[in-house]
Amino acid sequence: MRRWGYHSDVVDEVVVYLQSKGLIDDAVFATLLVEEMLRKGYGCRRVRDGLVKKKLEMELIKEVMAGYPYHREVERAGEVAALRVSRMPGDEPVTRRVKIKRYLIRQGYSPEVADEVCRSDIIDTQTGPEYN
Repeated sequence: MRRWGYHSDVVDEVVVYLQSKGLIDDAVFATLLVEEMLRKGYGCRRVRDGLVKKKLEMELIKEVMAGYPYHREVERAGEVAALRVSRMPGDEPVTRRVKIKRYLIRQGYSPEVADEVCRSDIIDTQTGPEYN
């Protein structure tokens, strides 16, 4: 609203009113954003960065990230890697490992998680429809 020239007092009043009616809830928004990012295959770092980018309060980010499924990070990264590998039919295993590691890191997985996935059999197994 500020972008459209409304005075900050008016904006504050509108926000308070909408919050009182339950129409603005940062906690619900943050939870939905995390769920969406997990569905897209993003790792912990990218999810946290997405919350920060939305300018949510750090305390809320910490609360939401406390519920993050850290225990499934390697499993989720493996699923993302398997899908990606299926799109690399002609690449040698060494090349696939390098590409997958870079991709996983860009998706927000830690280098340690990316290394663990790249050491697994996922990289050596081509799983696309053309290999079944």
